Amino acid sequence: MSEMLRHTLMFAGVFTRRAIQLTKYKHYLYPKYFLIPSQAQSFLKNMGNNGSAGLSDTTGTARPGKIQLSDEEWQAKLTRQEYIVCRKQGTETAWSGELLENKAKGIYSCTCCGTELFNSSFKFDSGSGWPSFFDVLKDKDVTELPAIDFKTDTSHGMVRTEVLCGKCDAHLGHVFDDGPQPTGLRYCINGVCLKFKPDAKGSDKKKTDL
Repeated sequence: MSEMLRHTLMFAGVFTRRAIQLTKYKHYLYPKYFLIPSQAQSFLKNMGNNGSAGLSDTTGTARPGKIQLSDEEWQAKLTRQEYIVCRKQGTETAWSGELLENKAKGIYSCTCCGTELFNSSFKFDSGSGWPSFFDVLKDKDVTELPAIDFKTDTSHGMVRTEVLCGKCDAHLGHVFDDGPQPTGLRYCINGVCLKFKPDAKGSDKKKTDL
């Protein structure tokens, strides 16, 4: 059995078990994929079967202004889909996000807490089906830090770098090392995890130097 086929079958089993675990939310976390070998390679690439982005885990870094709510409070604050994806590490269906094709100038903020995360000038079309960015804004309180945290993710039989909101630990997506210059990174973000604030005058906030 090839390595690619092994991972494809592993995905099928993991997705099925995860869907069963979360049936009480009546929400599908992933699209229903029927993969043949020619499709599997593209699917696994977009989902991140290319190792981590080489970024260190920063979840232990102290940050001022951390937001901590109980699980019940998050459920009350968020829609069902927002809660599943942001607080339970779900994934919205590819090509379904309202912000995927958004080309307006402005700022993308965390759905959960409103922290500013991405400038529209960082956004690019990755062809993955999820909003993608090549850079991230700085933490508004500690400019030496990015507005997000990195966490090593070994779920689904892969090693990836998970992206979390630096202020409320919301799951946002993952970051990979196949993005455009100048960073070479691709922040693959669930659109439901973001809120967009348009800026009629444009926005020129500084990028992080990762």
